[in-house]
Amino acid sequence: MMKTCLYIIAIVGFITVLSSCSNFQRHDDALRIKDEAAKKYYRHPTEEFMRDGSTLHGTVVKVQVTSIPDSCPVTPETHFTKKTSVVFLDHKAKAKPENFEIIPIEDVQLISDLFDMPRNDYNNINIFENFNSPDEMRPAREVPVDTIEIDTCCPCNCVPWELSLALDLNLKCVERNFKWYFLEVRGAYAMYSDFYSLTDERGRDSYPFEIAAGVRLGENKEWGVGAAFTTGIKTYNSFKSLDYTRPVIMLHGRWQSSKDKFMGLCMRPFLYGQFGFSIDKLSMSLMDFNFNTGCDNCKKYLKGLENNGQLPGVDFSVPLSFGIGAGIDIPIVEDLDLSFDLGFRSIAFGEAVAIAGFDNVPSNRRVNMMIMRFGFTL
Repeated sequence: MMKTCLYIIAIVGFITVLSSCSNFQRHDDALRIKDEAAKKYYRHPTEEFMRDGSTLHGTVVKVQVTSIPDSCPVTPETHFTKKTSVVFLDHKAKAKPENFEIIPIEDVQLISDLFDMPRNDYNNINIFENFNSPDEMRPAREVPVDTIEIDTCCPCNCVPWELSLALDLNLKCVERNFKWYFLEVRGAYAMYSDFYSLTDERGRDSYPFEIAAGVRLGENKEWGVGAAFTTGIKTYNSFKSLDYTRPVIMLHGRWQSSKDKFMGLCMRPFLYGQFGFSIDKLSMSLMDFNFNTGCDNCKKYLKGLENNGQLPGVDFSVPLSFGIGAGIDIPIVEDLDLSFDLGFRSIAFGEAVAIAGFDNVPSNRRVNMMIMRFGFTL
C-alpha cells in the first residue's frame, strides 16, 4: 500500500512539474494595425471575443521570416520568396498553439515608420511598444527574429508555412503571486513504533490531515510564521493498552526559495519547523498536572516517588512536540502550489496509570516518526 502511494505521488508530482514549466511568458505589448487592415482583427480568430482591431494588446512572440523557393529542385541560383509575419498572442487568449496569430507584416504599422529611431540589424521590424503609455512615446521592446526556410520540394509537400511557428515560444515557469498570508492544506502519511504495553512494541502508521496558516514576511515573502493543526496520529496508552487519537497544535515556521527554478525544474524548495503540544484529554491532564496549583501536595508526593525511582516508567515532564522537514512547492497557477515534503516529527503526549494509590496518574511518553505530507499551498 505504501509503495503504491509513493508511486502515485511521484507520478502526479512529475506531471505537475512538467506542466508548470509549460506556461507562456506574457508581455504587455501593443501591436499597431494599419487602418485599412484593422477590420480583419476586431474579432479574435479562434476564441472569437471582440477587441480593438487598430491596436492589439498582448504579447509579440517574435517576427518570423519564411523563405520559400520559387522553383524545384533548389540550386544555388534558386530565388526565394520571403514572407514576413508577426507571431502574436492576445492578452485575453489562453496560451494554446491554436491561439497564436500569424499576422502579415504588411498589416502591421511599425513604430519605426512613425518615429525617428536608430536602425537595428533588422531595420526595426522587430521593435514593438508597451501598451500602457498613452500620452507619450511608449517604451519599446525588441523581439527575436526567426528565419525559416520551407522546403516545398519535399515529396510530401505537406508542410504549410504557418506550422513553422516553432516550439521555441519562450516558455517559462508560472509566475507566482504571493499574498501577505499563506495557507497550507496537507494530507500526510506517518510511520512510527508504538508500545501496546510497557514491553510490547509495534510498528504503526497513520493518515493525519494537517492545516497551517500565517503571515508571509521578507522582501520576497520567502518567510512564513503562523500556527498548524493536525488531526493527529493513533497511539496506545501503554499502561492500559487503550488506543487514542492525539491531535496536535503547534507554532509553524517556513522558508522557501525566492527562485522559481530548482535543478532546472519549475519548483521552489522549502523548509519548515514546528513546536507545540498534543491537545487530547490525557495530554491536557498532564499539562494540568504540571501547571495547576490545586493539588500541590499530591504532586510533591508523586514527584518525590519519581525522583526516588519508585514509579518506574512514569514521566511527569511537560509534553512538548516538535518537527522539521523539507520539500518542494510546484506552482500550478499564480496563487497556488502543489506541495510535497518529507520530515521528522517527535510527538509527546499524556498517558494514564493507576499507581501509588492514585487512579489515572498522568505520565508523558514520546513517539518519533517519519512523516510525508502532500497537498496545496496558497
